[in-house]
Amino acid sequence: MLKPLADRLWAKVNKNGPVMPGMDTPCWVWTRSSNEWGYGLITTEKSKRTRVHRISYELHFGPIPPGRLVLHRCDNPPCVRPGHLFLGDHAGNAADRNAKGRQARLAGESNGASKLTAELVAAIRAEAGQGGTTQIALAAKFGISKGQVSKIVNRLKWSTIP
Repeated sequence: MLKPLADRLWAKVNKNGPVMPGMDTPCWVWTRSSNEWGYGLITTEKSKRTRVHRISYELHFGPIPPGRLVLHRCDNPPCVRPGHLFLGDHAGNAADRNAKGRQARLAGESNGASKLTAELVAAIRAEAGQGGTTQIALAAKFGISKGQVSKIVNRLKWSTIP
């Protein structure tokens, strides 16, 4: 039988976490499993993996209304300190992220999903510029779609690469 959720949560929290910029109190940091964005995860009694900051919010303030998010004043995803958490919506979350300059603009090689490098993009443009090779052939050669080749050749993508 599982221990109560609150007991399992607080047993895995470090209450001597960092004091983040703009905050007066230290974060209470979840020390166990997290998702790819750093938000702590815990398994509830219903065997559902849930973000721990949402559980902390509910333990202290009650149920989260439908359509609402639990946001961090401290911008520290593993933090579960109730005073660092507040309710918001998707638009408010995006506005907060943008105001703090945290929006990711991972273009080109900085994007982990990219199949190309600047060198390969330059090669695609060079071959297309010489003529005699179709975009379909270039797509097959470089392992991308014809649409991506078209966007590269027409400088709709990778526009900073010569």
